[in-house]
Amino acid sequence: MIPLFVQTDALRACMPAHARLTLEPLPSVPTGYHPILIELWQIRNGVIRAGSFNAHHLSEMAGTLGGMSIGGTAGATVGAGMGSAAGAASAGALGIMFGPLGWLMAVTGGAAAGGVAGAAWGASTGAIVGAQRTAHVARTISEAHSRVVGTYGEVIVTVPCRWRGKRGSASDHAFVLGSYTDSIASVLGDRFLGWCYGKTGARIDRMPDVLELYDTDTTPTMTVTMQRPARTPAIETTLGHARHIIDIMRAPLLGRGTGTGMTMALLERTFTHNAIMLTPMTARVEAGNAFLPGLPAVSANVNATASDAPWGAFAFTNVPVALSYPVEMEP
Repeated sequence: MIPLFVQTDALRACMPAHARLTLEPLPSVPTGYHPILIELWQIRNGVIRAGSFNAHHLSEMAGTLGGMSIGGTAGATVGAGMGSAAGAASAGALGIMFGPLGWLMAVTGGAAAGGVAGAAWGASTGAIVGAQRTAHVARTISEAHSRVVGTYGEVIVTVPCRWRGKRGSASDHAFVLGSYTDSIASVLGDRFLGWCYGKTGARIDRMPDVLELYDTDTTPTMTVTMQRPARTPAIETTLGHARHIIDIMRAPLLGRGTGTGMTMALLERTFTHNAIMLTPMTARVEAGNAFLPGLPAVSANVNATASDAPWGAFAFTNVPVALSYPVEMEP
């Protein structure tokens, strides 16, 4: 997480004029400036959900049905069923762009394709019987196969703002100013499901403490170099120092929508999980004009989050994240 101060007038010119968004003053921010937040995401084991089911649940159900119908047959037959479940999970992630019905249709095709490889796998394991065992194996294969869809990188830039409704209501949000990803599925999901974050396909190279973002094959659009301090404070201490940023990270996300509309989605993050690591980091950001059209090029050093640097940079890992489906805001 890297906050940068940008001139308010220049930032306001990049916001959609019809959206009724205002840049409210924030604590410890210099007059005439407003923060943008650059998040460098590495999403691991992401799972697309439709209603209350995800691809893994669907594979488990497919495996259960397979176990009920062919529970006493040869291992090769059951293996075909398990391969079908894995294919269903992978294809379902692509079918989600057409909604739940499209997902189920894609699952059917994926199940047929996956059955060929699954048959060979099942033949070496012998007979597997019973719905419970079949469901467990189906889910295991589903999780292994879906990582190719669910693990990817993103760079997202948000602006803390306030949305004002026509009837006098007001709420705080984080407007998505720009987003890059190396996942085709993520780009398609943004467009077909309607989050409207304007995700752009890019190459994201990660090295120890360095990230390079390319939207062409030659010169990096943005380079970030981060360095951890000699001592890392307790998580509770860092959360306290970064409380202004954490509050923004918990705000609902706004997308540009279509026409004069705006979309809103909840981005739920849990910072109390036992496995979470939160580390203050210093950062060096080099970004050209193409990174955020309308804003000048950036060359900045950002201090690590501390008591005297509430808008400092920090890194976090193992944070559970769930993004809800988008809804249309009041036009």
